[in-house]
Amino acid sequence: MVGVIRNAKGQILIALRPKNRHQGGLWEFPGGKVEGDEPPYQAWCVNSMKS
Repeated sequence: MVGVIRNAKGQILIALRPKNRHQGGLWEFPGGKVEGDEPPYQAWCVNSMKS
């Protein structure tokens, strides 16, 4: 799952992966996985707060 957060200026939130992680140094959109019976919207909210 992936979500896009855009502000009033049209800027988009993206994250830079840590250099010591898989695909380190690359840019990515905040996202995550839906756990069990969790509704997708709730999963996106939880994962976006972690980013």
